[in-house]
Parts: sequence; C-alpha cells; structure tokens
Amino acid sequence: MVRHGLTAISSDPTFTAGVRIGTGDRIRGVGSAFPLPEVHRWERRKVDRVFLGTDTDALNSAADRILGSHQERSGNSRKPSGAGPFDLRHLVVVVPGRRVVRRLRRLLVELARRQARGLIPPRITTPGHLEQTVAPPTDPMATPLEERIAWLQALRSSAPHILATIGLEPEMLKAPVLLPLVNLLSRLCSDLRRDGITLGAAAELAASQDPQAALRLRAVENIEAKRSANLQRRGVTDSGTFSAPPISEDLQVILIGVLELPARMRQWLDQHCQAQAWIDADAGAADLYDEFGCPIPEQWESRPCPQFNDPIFSDDPRSLTAALIDRIHQHSSIKSVDEVTIGLVDEKLSPWLVEGFRRSQIPLHIAAGTPHHETSCGRLLADLRSTVDTLSSHGVSALARHPSVHRELPLEKNSRGRVLDPIESIDRWSTRRQPVLATDSGAPAAVRHICKAIEPLRTESGNCSLRIEQLIQCLRDLVGVDDLGQPALPEQGRENLIEAVNQLSHIDQHADDPLSGLDVVSLLADLLEETPNPDRHENIGIDVLGWLELPLDSAGLLLLTGATEGRLSPAPTGNPLLPHGLREELGMSGPRQISARDTHLLHTLLD
Repeated sequence: MVRHGLTAISSDPTFTAGVRIGTGDRIRGVGSAFPLPEVHRWERRKVDRVFLGTDTDALNSAADRILGSHQERSGNSRKPSGAGPFDLRHLVVVVPGRRVVRRLRRLLVELARRQARGLIPPRITTPGHLEQTVAPPTDPMATPLEERIAWLQALRSSAPHILATIGLEPEMLKAPVLLPLVNLLSRLCSDLRRDGITLGAAAELAASQDPQAALRLRAVENIEAKRSANLQRRGVTDSGTFSAPPISEDLQVILIGVLELPARMRQWLDQHCQAQAWIDADAGAADLYDEFGCPIPEQWESRPCPQFNDPIFSDDPRSLTAALIDRIHQHSSIKSVDEVTIGLVDEKLSPWLVEGFRRSQIPLHIAAGTPHHETSCGRLLADLRSTVDTLSSHGVSALARHPSVHRELPLEKNSRGRVLDPIESIDRWSTRRQPVLATDSGAPAAVRHICKAIEPLRTESGNCSLRIEQLIQCLRDLVGVDDLGQPALPEQGRENLIEAVNQLSHIDQHADDPLSGLDVVSLLADLLEETPNPDRHENIGIDVLGWLELPLDSAGLLLLTGATEGRLSPAPTGNPLLPHGLREELGMSGPRQISARDTHLLHTLLD
C-alpha cells in the first residue's frame, strides 16, 4: 500500500497551524517472517516484547503473527490448507479501541479464508474491558449508574463538617450540583484504585507539603467508605481492582499498541498471565519502552520532535475545515473514502468538521460517535432537567423550543382571533411580563401545558419505580405517543435513553433511599452525557478517528488536525483534589507520560 502522505493541521480560537509530512511506501508484512515464540517460551511473570517494525502495517503484521501462534502451538507449522480451523481460544488480545477490535477480527477472518481454513477467534478486547473479560470478581461489577447513586447517597449522609472540608454546604445537595462533584470523586478514586493506591496513602504523602490537601483527601476517604458500603449492600463491587484470578489457567495475553497500563493491571498480568507486548517500532528502539511496551518518559524527553514540511495555517475552525476539504481535493488519486482518514486530536472540533463537510457534500463517519448531550434526545433531557430544577420561565421557554415538544404544544388565539404559534405566545409573555418563574398567573397555554406535565416530578417523595413512571408519563405529555403508546422520542439518541431508563428500573430493588424526580432526570442526563451515539455513515464516509487509534489504521492518506498550543493532544484533565505533582510522587501517570505517548505516536505515524 502506498502512503500518499500525512498532513497535520492544528487549530485554536486564534491560531491554526498545520504541516504536511513527507511520503513513503508501506509494505505489508508476511506472517512467516514474524513467528511467535514456541509455546514453551511463554514464561509466567515475564512480559516478552515483540517489535513489529516500522516498515509494515502493524495490525496486518500482528494478525499474521497471531495465526502463526496457532501453527507453532499445534507443533506443525507446515500444516496443509484445509487441515482444520485456526483455534485461537487460548489467546486474549488487547488493543487500544473498539474500532481496532473490529478491524483485527476482520483481518484474522480474511487471512484464514485465504488459507482455506476456518477460524475460532481469540478474545479481543480493550484495556478498559480486560478485567471483565478474563478476571471478573465474584460479585458483579458496579455499573456507572450504581456508582453515581452510591456516591449521591454517601454525600447526602455525610456529616456537615466533612462536606464543608470539600466545599459543600447543606443547601447544595441537589443532584445537578452534586453530580459534577460525584464525577470528580469517582475519577479520583478510580485512578488511585487502578494504581493500587489508597486515599489514606495519598493523604499521608500530601500532609507534609499541603496539609489542607491532606484534609480534603481524608474527607473524601470518609465519603468513599460510605459509598463502598452502599455498593456492598447492593451486592456489587468496584472495577479496576484486578483482585480475582483469571477464568482459565495459563492465560496468554497479547498487548498490541497499548501505551498506558495502570499498576494494578501490570501486577495482575505479572502474577497470572503469560504476556507479550507487541510494539509498533523497530527493535533498535528497545530502550525507549518499558517491559509492557509503554514509552518511558525520561527516554522520550530528550528525543527531538520531527521537523514538518509545508505548514498549513488557518485562523479558526471554519477555515480549518476548508483547509481539510481543499487538501482532500488536491489528491486526485483518491478513488474511495477508504483511502482517507482524518485524525482528530481535539474532539471539540468535530461539529465544525461535520457541518463543513456536509455543506461540501462529503460524507464523514465519526468513529467515536456523537456524544449523547449533542443529540436531540440529549438536548431534550438537559432542558427537562433545568426546568424540573428551577421551573424558571427561561427553562420552560428553552424546553418549548425543542422540535419534539413544540409540535405538541397547544395553540391559542390573540384578542383579534388570530392563532398564535406557541413560541410567539411565549415570547410575547416574556417580553410584556418578564416573569422569573413559569408559574406566573399570566402564562400562556403552552407554558401551563409544560408546567402540568412536569409537576409530578417536582414532588418531594417517591421511590425509584414511581419516578420512572412519572418520567415516562411526563415525556408522553411533552412529545406525544407513538403507535405503542410510548413517548414519541426523537430518533437521535433514543436507544441510549431507553437503555438508561431500563438500567435505572433494574436497580430499583436495591435502592435504599427514595429519589426525587430531579434526581432521576439528572442521573439519566449525567450518565448519558458522554455516551456515544453511533454514527451510521460507516463504510460510506471518510473516517474521523481519535488520536490513539491512528497508528493501527490502514488508510493511504492521513490528515491529522486539532493540535493546539504546541500539544499533540489536549492537556490531561487535572483534579483539584490530587494535583499533578502529588500524582507524580505517587507514581501515577501524568503529563510526562502523556507527552512520551504522544511523541511515540507521532514518530509511528511518520514511519
């Protein structure tokens, strides 16, 4: 496959720079040239590193090697075609993302077909799902929804002085206020748990340098103990602990292009598995990677950044999109969308790309999907949460403007008998009376209709099952019903919302404390906020991939865009309860590891 070239284009609100990076040929590897070690060479508690080289398609080479492992395991590397299927059930393959999972599975099927043989595939997963795949604990793992509910209950049952330590007052315990804090605390505890570090150990280390930070961590430790007790009462446990042994003995794990591994996963692999790390680099660069194939920060900090050619500049995201489209048109050799991939470093630019390419009639496939909060159902849920929380005139007006709600609003006539559009009547009411709340006595029929629909969700008491029924009825009143009598929700994001409501209904039997209507709506909106809504343009549009998936993509032309302020990926999200300096002292991953990872990825793409 000929690599037409790689173009990098970056953008921020005031400055956009980009570069076009050389050309070169890529030659697909041959499986027999890269055999796996024989079975007896797999050694427990030792991770073997395999370097895939830089002159091959890494995933294609990896697929050849995986099939080669079956032949060596069977003891007959010259078995004739049609002699039986490739049985790869003994392998667990870990790759960076779900798209790579699908591509590797397709490659294995295709390579087996070429040899006229069947295939019993290996288990292919991602680092985030490895524990659930091969080492699930005795109790089921807590779902994200159960985690949120447990944190809410823990915060609301904590003593006032504990809450005050982390900046919470008793009147600040409504779900819309607490859930951002819940996500912050959950991410903090998850990061520590994955590295085998307790909150107490972090607080002890922080005490000598920042006593206030230590007090905050001790407060979180107290709250987290209540959360853990809540989960135990529900009969679920934390993920990321790798506390259970593998489901089968002599588990053989292959890590392909996995550049970040937390300490608990490393310890578990060392203790229980025969593992190999397959690295998309030449063997001569062995000193740049640790035993698990992750870039070593100290080694990469002194490595110069490659020099770019033909820089491309644009001043804003709109100009950036135009530059991408122009670059694609310049390549007259492109015959299909499969030959082009756009690498999007900053996902915030995605809406600009989608709209710009739509206007140019060039289909895009956003591999990561659209975040649920940007879908029609997501916006409906967000507006409903705001209205249930405040019942403000502004919230009701926003909810009335949602297309699915607008078409169900009642009409009314003015004094001259002219029928007014509901939005027109709401705007006239807002202008003339300037109400703060939607309960204003002079509110038009459309506002009264919305207030009546959400009124049951604003009552103080009720169990989760009742709240779900009230939410469904509220949606029926707001958006109408379909042929089955269910809410006629907008199609975009509907499946995710229905699934989330089902999840909430399934945990009702474990709920100890009642939830308010605002709790239920807020939990659903928060749970779904970043949940991807699948893009249906796969195979008919140019793929838009995230930064980590690009090295294992096979397109001939890569347009890399979105790097800003001298960074190849967005700066890591900080945590005010665990600063980067303290993370580094605890041995956790931080900016230096991310910088090393990004530099490796850039060199890999250039190679």
